[in-house]
Amino acid sequence: MSIKYRNYTIEIIHDDYADNPREIYDHIGSMVCFHRRYCIGDKHSFSIEDLKEKIASDDYYYLPIYMMDHSGISISSTSYQDKWDSGQVGYIILSKEKAMEENIPAEHALNVLQNEIVEYNSFLTGETWGYQIISPKGEELDSCYSFYGEINDECYMVIAAKHQIDYYITHEQKTYGIQQELQLV
Repeated sequence: MSIKYRNYTIEIIHDDYADNPREIYDHIGSMVCFHRRYCIGDKHSFSIEDLKEKIASDDYYYLPIYMMDHSGISISSTSYQDKWDSGQVGYIILSKEKAMEENIPAEHALNVLQNEIVEYNSFLTGETWGYQIISPKGEELDSCYSFYGEINDECYMVIAAKHQIDYYITHEQKTYGIQQELQLV
């Protein structure tokens, strides 16, 4: 897929080697999952009893995590309604104390956790992308990878690539202007 922007080309590329976002980025929530065949979510030392205790307390925000295992793995905060290939594997939790420290209002806490589930699901399902910026002369100027989710004109990856192009154009204009001034002297 290619996007034209200010005479530059943004080439969208599938990232087959995207990093696990749960391992490379800081997250607010903790994905505590238990599965006999897969290691999904975050590394943790919780027992199922520990997790149930936290969920039962009034000190945590939480969402359930369901997994579908059929021609690949996907996760969701809502049930897949498939008794053969899906089921609940854990929770994503956030202490109310940590939410306050991170300035996350109570009314946004569950949305933050939901977004973390969506991002991790994109990783698990291979919705991982990168971009290359190609100059009007056909030169590759920049590239960046490990973006997750759907691709559209408003996604973070495309916005980041457009900002990079804006930077190149501004930098090129400044450099060209200085070169012109030097030639006049």
